[in-house]
This record gives sequence, C-alpha cells and structure tokens, in this order.
Amino acid sequence: MKKIVFSVFVFLGLIYNISAQEVYYSNYSESRICSTENQESSELINVEAERRYRFYSNHEKGEYHSLLEENSGFQFVDLDKKIDSEYSSWSTEIPLNVEKRVIETKVIYSVKRPKPIKNFYITNTGDTNIILDNIEIYFDGKSVAYKSSTDLVGEQYIIQSGDYLKLSLNSYYDLQKIIIKIDEANFSQDNELHISATVPSSDGTYYISYFRVNLDNTNNKNIVISARDWIRTNAQYDDEIILEYNPDEPLSILSETKYYRYQDPAFYFYNIYKDYIDGYFNEYSEFIKDENDFLDFYCIRTREKFEIAKEVEIVDYNQKISDFINSTVNYTVKGDFNMYKNGIYSLEFITDFITLKKNVVVNIKENLLHNCDNQCEDMRKNLDETNGKYEQSIEKLEKLKIENNKLIQDINNLSQVNDILRQELRCKICSLNLKSENLKTDDVNAIDKANIVCLALIVLVLIVLLLIFLKNLSNKNKF
Repeated sequence: MKKIVFSVFVFLGLIYNISAQEVYYSNYSESRICSTENQESSELINVEAERRYRFYSNHEKGEYHSLLEENSGFQFVDLDKKIDSEYSSWSTEIPLNVEKRVIETKVIYSVKRPKPIKNFYITNTGDTNIILDNIEIYFDGKSVAYKSSTDLVGEQYIIQSGDYLKLSLNSYYDLQKIIIKIDEANFSQDNELHISATVPSSDGTYYISYFRVNLDNTNNKNIVISARDWIRTNAQYDDEIILEYNPDEPLSILSETKYYRYQDPAFYFYNIYKDYIDGYFNEYSEFIKDENDFLDFYCIRTREKFEIAKEVEIVDYNQKISDFINSTVNYTVKGDFNMYKNGIYSLEFITDFITLKKNVVVNIKENLLHNCDNQCEDMRKNLDETNGKYEQSIEKLEKLKIENNKLIQDINNLSQVNDILRQELRCKICSLNLKSENLKTDDVNAIDKANIVCLALIVLVLIVLLLIFLKNLSNKNKF
C-alpha cells in the first residue's frame, strides 16, 4: 500500500514538473536537409517525405541509309527525311526495280570510223564515152580543191570506154563528210558509171577501193553523192572509239551497249537516347520525367527550443540559473543579479528567436544569516560613529560656551562704546546748532560739511564693530 501511494506521489510530481515548465520554440528553418535515409518526426524535427524522379532529354542520333540495307540497329525511320544517295556505277546488268529506286540508262556507242581517203576513181564500164559536166567536191560544207588525171574539154570531162577519171584531193578526208556534186552525166542507157573512194596501197603500186557508188542514166542530172550513197567494199577502219551519243555516221561501224545505274534514296534511320541529369528532382524545367526511376527522400526542417521553469527560485549556492533552463540554442542573461542577496531580480533571457523577461527569486537561508550579521555589524559601526560624534559634540559645545561668553563680553563693550558715541553725538549736534546762528551762510555750509564727515566716520566705526560681531557669531554656529 505504501508503495502504491509513493508511486502516485512520484507520478504527480512528474506531472507537476512537466507542467511547471515554459517552453518556447523557434520557427522551423526555411532550408531543408534531404536524404534517402528514413527519419521520424520529433519535437524539434519536422520530416516531409517526397518522391523525386530522374529527368532526361531525348538525344536523337541517326544516319541516312537505303531501305535495302541492313538497318536493324536502328529503332526508327523517318520517311519524310530523304536525301539522294550516290548513284551506283554504270553497268550492263539490269538492276532490280525496287520501291523508290531511281534507275537511269544510257547507250554507249562503239565507233569504228573508216580511214580517210584521198582519191576518187570514176570508171566508165560501158562501150561508149561518158561526159561529166562541172564536178565539185565539198568537205564539211566547204569546197575542196582536187587534181584530175584527165584535162577538161571546155568544162567537161570525157571518159573513154574502159577508162577512168582520177580526182586527187590535196589531203586525206573523212568520206562521211564529203559531198560530190556533178551537174550532169551523159552516157548511154546500157552504160554504168562506177565511183570509188580509194587510198594507195602500202607500197604505192595500186589503189584500194574503200567504198563505191554505181550510177546509171536514170538520174543523170544534178547528181549529189553523200555518205549514205556509198557501198562498202574493202574499207579499212581506224581504232574503235567510245561515244555517249549516236554520231550518225553511216559509213562507220557502230555497236550499241546499254548501261544502267541506279540511285536508292537514303532515309533517316535513328535511335533515341536518354541523356539523364545527375540527381533526382521534383521538377526540372524543359526535361522529361522518368516515372520508373525514382527515389523517396526524407526532408527535415529543424527548430530550436528554449525551456525554462515557470518559477525560478534559487535556494542553494550550488544552484545556477542554467539549472532551470533546457535550451538547444545559446542564450544570454541580462540584468542585475546577486546570488548572495535574497530578493526578486528581473532578468532578460535573450536567444536568437525570443527575448523573455522573467523574475528570478534568490531565497537562500545562508543569505538571511549573512544579512543579519551584516546588519549587526552595521549597527555596531553606526553606534560607534554616533558615540564619537556625541563626544565631539560635547567638546564643541564647551568651546561654544566659552566663545559665547566672550561674545557676550564683546557685545557689552560695544554697547558701552555705543552709548559714549551717542552722548558725543548729541553734544556735537547741540554745539552745531548754537554756532549756526552766528555764522554766515558760507561758514554754516563749511561747518555742515565737517560735521557730516565726522558723522560718517562714526558710522563707519559702528559698521566695523558690527561686522566683527557677526563673524564671531558665525564661527560659533559652525560648532
């Protein structure tokens, strides 16, 4: 039973001690300290949990490739972004016709041109003569001079049966660019005229006919012989040349080869990479939040506490004011305070966030005894001082009595002198009155002046005596 009662008293005492405290808190700090370590809120710590995410920007990296290439390494393709790739090399192989492929073709001409000629032989193969009027030769539209093996008869060449007319040019010419014009050829119906384009043999002993034209009398006027009229005989050719156009050369040997090339358009193949910002954030302007990459942070804000007992009473020299204070922040105490003197002291308790005025009571029993001792000692001192002053007063009083008796004697003496002076003054006045009647006006005035001077001297003496008296009286009062 006693234990229960004791426990109740202890519990009530604890409640009293708790309730007997004054507690003051500062505001929570504006800045927060955040970490991933889980923390719990307390009296001085406020914990706020928040989820933070990683943020990133998309970084696109890609290349242009043909749709026919191996592009499995790319995630995306943008068909709106297209560039023209390089054409393939020309080939005779026909390329496959695939989507969006551009195919170009061209024809290459292999040309073998006949070797240039220098001479023309016009041969009469019939039995009668052939007469030719006005023969003209042109190369590339320009007249070319020649020499004939037979002289002209007037403006005509006469070729006998079985004979020929040789026309020698001044140089070698490409037959394909030569035109021969004959105004008229007169020969019988059965006759035939052979024209041959020739070159000398390598040893110069004969002529080789490259091309030939056969004419009869069906078209014997305004004869024009051009490249398309010649018939190939024993033609020889220069080395083959390659042309990318058709030269339109009837006497040349042409072969066509069709070539192909293709161009596959290149499209933009690309991958998207995420460039992450270091750290985790609530928001990050202009960046994308990764909802799957996050951490939970615990952010704390702290506050300060100043706790002081409601009643601060110091009853022991071993106690300090700080014994009544529980503070998480530095503080100062401002005000007069004396541990060795009982009383109520108004003190200020100053912290960074609050200034508190509070009365502190000093109630130490030892101070009461000490105060009594001090009071007794003070009373003894006062008594001794009083006794000393009393003795001094007695001595001064005796001195004052002596001085007072002396002053009384001085006053008596002054009174006697004053009586004498008054009697003399009366005598002088009477004497002056008697003399004034017998003197003229001027003499009276002189006597009056002398009497006035004498009277002034008497008054001066009286004033000096009075001052001496007053001074002595003043000195006596000081004691």
